[in-house]
Amino acid sequence: MNEVRSQPGFERYLTPPAFGQLRDAAADGPVVMVNVSAYGSHALLVTAGEAVGVTLPRLDVRSTAKYTRLLLSADNAADVREVLAWLWHSVAEPVFNVLSYYYVTAFGRVPADDQRWPRIWWCPTGPAAFLPLHAAGSATLPGTGRSVLERTVPSYTATLQSLMHARQSEFQAGLDPRVVLGDRATARAEAGLVTQRWPAAKVLELTESTRAAVLAALAEPGPVHFACRGIQKAHDSASSRLSGTDGSPLPIADLVRSPGGFAYVSANEVALDPGSPPDSITQLLPLLHHAGGFQHVIGPLWSVDGDGSIIDSLYTDLAEDGVLDIANAAEALHRTVRAMRQLHPHDPRLWAAHIHVGP
Repeated sequence: MNEVRSQPGFERYLTPPAFGQLRDAAADGPVVMVNVSAYGSHALLVTAGEAVGVTLPRLDVRSTAKYTRLLLSADNAADVREVLAWLWHSVAEPVFNVLSYYYVTAFGRVPADDQRWPRIWWCPTGPAAFLPLHAAGSATLPGTGRSVLERTVPSYTATLQSLMHARQSEFQAGLDPRVVLGDRATARAEAGLVTQRWPAAKVLELTESTRAAVLAALAEPGPVHFACRGIQKAHDSASSRLSGTDGSPLPIADLVRSPGGFAYVSANEVALDPGSPPDSITQLLPLLHHAGGFQHVIGPLWSVDGDGSIIDSLYTDLAEDGVLDIANAAEALHRTVRAMRQLHPHDPRLWAAHIHVGP
């Protein structure tokens, strides 16, 4: 082992990365790791210069479990508003108060029209895995700055290393997307939203008999729109899968290291086990990014109903000169969600679920 480590470029072979390497993950904005524990909860803010701990006294295991279940079972807008308001006071506001010091107030106010929006990456762990940190804030007081969406362009990452790896990855631009049809009533309508912008997009129906052909097509580079349900158990990453038109499963494990630079998943169903806490790496969308190899992943964090407005608006923003502009995926989703929030400020069910994972 010493002989291997004596070679140039292998000095840290099979050793944990040094913090000097990990802080490179914060080159474009801070990464906020949120930890919930019976011994105390905190956020670790990783900046380009240092790591800063922030104690979160309002965040505990019991309240996290309560609001996670309220969110995943919410059948009215008031429940979702309650979750987002609690998250603002418990996590986002204290985090932003500290970040505004390290970034000279950049996170303490709403950016001016001519200013570049700051980026932030959330990295929730354990019981915090399914909290919509990206949408924390007051849904009843839009325009006051008391919201993550009004101060930053939020994204997620599964780990610091996966974010750094994604930044270094290169994907061929200008490729037509593929659409994978699954067991969603809106699947063909979604395919139409894609093909009207990219007429050469290939539409693939996922069934038990076509599974091998679909996997072969996905082994080729290019963006993918999964017009199917993503299904997962919060405590079991091996169960994460996409569902075909006949209900046949396509495990995320089968997509390991896909060469696709962008993936959109139109639906996400989460099953919580009362006896097991969720784990951040089992979230289907970060799993597609971290293990599946997609540089950018967009989709809902939990199951929501929709009429395709988010998809339509997002692809309109991303379709620049007929090319899917994946490099600006986070900003495009942010603009789309803020516009929807402006139209329906009191009903976060219509805009709060969608997240971006990646650089």
